Amino acid sequence: GPILGVLFSAKADVAIAAPVLSIMSVGSFFLCASSLTSTAMQALGRAEIPVMTMIAGAAVKIIANFLLISIPGVELNGAAVGTDLCYITITVLNLIILAKLIGFKPGFKDSYLKPLVSACVMGAVVFPLYSLLTRPFNVYISLAVSILIGITVYFVLLIKTGGISRQDILLIPGGEKIAGKLFK
Repeated sequence: GPILGVLFSAKADVAIAAPVLSIMSVGSFFLCASSLTSTAMQALGRAEIPVMTMIAGAAVKIIANFLLISIPGVELNGAAVGTDLCYITITVLNLIILAKLIGFKPGFKDSYLKPLVSACVMGAVVFPLYSLLTRPFNVYISLAVSILIGITVYFVLLIKTGGISRQDILLIPGGEKIAGKLFK
């Protein structure tokens, strides 16, 4: 990637890191979800449960790393897959346990589908936009404009699809003013 190219000058390092970070980007969603679900269990007074699910996730990561890193051509990418599997395991276990503890079951459409569709549309806008912008502008301007437009597209799509509600906006500081402007 372009972001890595801006951050690091060694093209060989960028060539190694870009596919690994692309694989790990899948796990970023699950990292966030595992953090939220672990915090919910701690708030319920069950701090021992996230520790156990993290141990299970770590075990999955160790096994995946052991199996994948040794495969020629997979190597470092296998470690990234192991990290993704770790956070997926933690999140799934936490959700199962939260469902049993308090009956919490996130709706697939609102919790997963709307953000996924918004992210895919954002990607479909940003990738070609970046390519077009690099012709007349340098990489820094192209990247900055693409990122800002990507954030805007994602946020607007979440609002339009109902992925973010007025009630969600009201939970943040200054939410009353923001919600008044976004939800007219």
